[in-house]
Amino acid sequence: MSGFYDESKEARQVAKAFGCSNTRVEIGPQDFIDNFENILWHLDEPRVGMGAFSQYMVAKCASRDVKVILTGHGGDEFFAGYPVFKAVYGKQHIFKLLTNSSFRELMFAVYFNCYPFIKKEAGYFLPNIYSQRSLKKVLMPDFLDSLKQDTNYYQELNNLKADCHDEYKRLTLTYLKYFLPALFVVEDKISMAFSLESRTPLCDNEMLDFALSIPLSAKLSGYELKHIPRTAMRRRLPRIIFKLPKRGFPTPLSRWFKKELRQYIRSFILDNYSYIDMFNMNNVEKLIAGFQSAKFKTPLDEIAAYKIWTLMNLIVYFKNQHRRYKN
Repeated sequence: MSGFYDESKEARQVAKAFGCSNTRVEIGPQDFIDNFENILWHLDEPRVGMGAFSQYMVAKCASRDVKVILTGHGGDEFFAGYPVFKAVYGKQHIFKLLTNSSFRELMFAVYFNCYPFIKKEAGYFLPNIYSQRSLKKVLMPDFLDSLKQDTNYYQELNNLKADCHDEYKRLTLTYLKYFLPALFVVEDKISMAFSLESRTPLCDNEMLDFALSIPLSAKLSGYELKHIPRTAMRRRLPRIIFKLPKRGFPTPLSRWFKKELRQYIRSFILDNYSYIDMFNMNNVEKLIAGFQSAKFKTPLDEIAAYKIWTLMNLIVYFKNQHRRYKN
């Protein structure tokens, strides 16, 4: 990987500063083809996050040398590492938000504060890949009607919203009750695919209690995301680390789906349509074609890639179920 997705230089500098070994895991489009179905077999159920692919490849490499690994789950959620925390806090301090935020952070602020007035599903602080409007397009009408009758997929989030009027508290509860548990499932299943013990020290009870006792104003002091961990490590980590953009665990699938994996994903979905016949195939084709033919890169590319990833998840899931119960 290269460009935005390449953090190898900074990783080497951190390893050098602490005298640690540093192993670079190279992954490419062919790795996706070779491992995709195995990844979803180990996950055992459809999952939204495309980062599971990168996690799988790293776990595969790590398992050759170690049996226990540490992850940073909880760092962003408990210490205000996501732009959404600025969006919530900045409502009361608009001028300071504008003068102390990057363009990307301001985009998140607009999304989380304004977009819910247009689309209700954007107001839950969680990723929303298929909006209610897009589900009407992509799902067959009878299946969508049945889904609405049998499932209220916003009920728990609406209950939380009704019971908790403090936005910061509701954001924290959303991460604790829904977002982090989903990440833990993926982390556990991916690591166990290679008999790795994956541990999350930032989610220890003592650390969680400590984090919850700190007001958001302290966590965002100076309007700096994750201010407390950054301050604690400022003299110990190379300076370049503090100048890097917030990236999470980026995976270039949106780029590959347009280029190197262009034909693969199209064939995979259309050739296996029988497993997801609750979807309107004409509109699925339009979704893929529109994404792959776009001349300019926009933030919407990532959402389209997630939609495609979700379709592929469902295909593999139902294919595995068919194999499991065909007798």
